[in-house]
Amino acid sequence: MKKMDERQHIDLLKSEQTAFWAMWLILLISIIVQSYILERDVREYAWELAAFITGCVVSIFGTTRKGIWDSWLKPCMKNYILASLAGTVVITVIFVIGRCRNNEVFRADLMGTLVPATIIFATAQFVMIFVVMALTGVYSKHREQKMLDALEKEMGEEMEDEAEDKAED
Repeated sequence: MKKMDERQHIDLLKSEQTAFWAMWLILLISIIVQSYILERDVREYAWELAAFITGCVVSIFGTTRKGIWDSWLKPCMKNYILASLAGTVVITVIFVIGRCRNNEVFRADLMGTLVPATIIFATAQFVMIFVVMALTGVYSKHREQKMLDALEKEMGEEMEDEAEDKAED
């Protein structure tokens, strides 16, 4: 069996990443449609939900453990807030569409039931997303610093060894 070179390995990783995100997006859309639009019982899509959550958790822990928060954004308060706002808007729009489409109580009394429910839902979503973003950001910064410290220590020890070798010569 032929060993892969570096380029082939990178191509394989890119392909796996694309497959993961495609699967993630399809599962997300399926869960949204079944839960908010069709209002199915969670037992009907529980395996899809379990696969989706497992993929999210493994991805988050895998990257933050390596000191990586995101490939485009750095972990900071501004990005936590922006990501939380974006996620909250998307999830809240889906919530409102699902509630208006499937629940007569919300359609009949928008100001009395839908608006307060939406505000409570959006606030809870924002807080939840913000907390997760902040925790993963702090953790990934901590892990990155820990890895840099270990690398500096290793490099320092190698330089000391080289200096000792030169001193002996």
